Amino acid sequence: MLPPDPLRGQEARQKQVVIGHRGRSVKKMSAKEHYTTLYAELIERHGALNDETISSIIGFSGGGPVSMCQIGHEAIYVTCELSLYPDQICSTDGFRYELLSLGGIDEDACRAIFTALGDLSMEAQLGDTHTVDVSGIAGADGITAISLKKFSSSRIGDGMFGIYEVIPKRLSCL
Repeated sequence: MLPPDPLRGQEARQKQVVIGHRGRSVKKMSAKEHYTTLYAELIERHGALNDETISSIIGFSGGGPVSMCQIGHEAIYVTCELSLYPDQICSTDGFRYELLSLGGIDEDACRAIFTALGDLSMEAQLGDTHTVDVSGIAGADGITAISLKKFSSSRIGDGMFGIYEVIPKRLSCL
């Protein structure tokens, strides 16, 4: 089950997103339709998303943290807005994307890391097997770097979209 409103408090029927890729033709669809397709494999493998979206008063587009959804009571989190930003640079795999943690990162650290990666995705091309130093991120909970692993991808409308799993790396003790 998808959250009733994965994108910041607007009515789903009012939200129309333009789905396209690199100047090709576009199709308008609701954010709900977009995320139903994008999250299908995630939901099939790990279960339904909680009804509540983890968000804040100041949203990502205003400089606040990225919005996320959680699956059950597990430490499984996925962003729910990045792939709809036209400013996001397509990945090396050729799609706009969301970020996923399948455990090993608590909610606060996940949010801090996802927000930093979301900002980076608007400035740099990321992709499968890329490693990013996150040691300077406040709240990263001892995680020094992350690597990205392609989790899934889908054609949605006329564009390609996907999800990258964020795999934490911690400094090991000697």
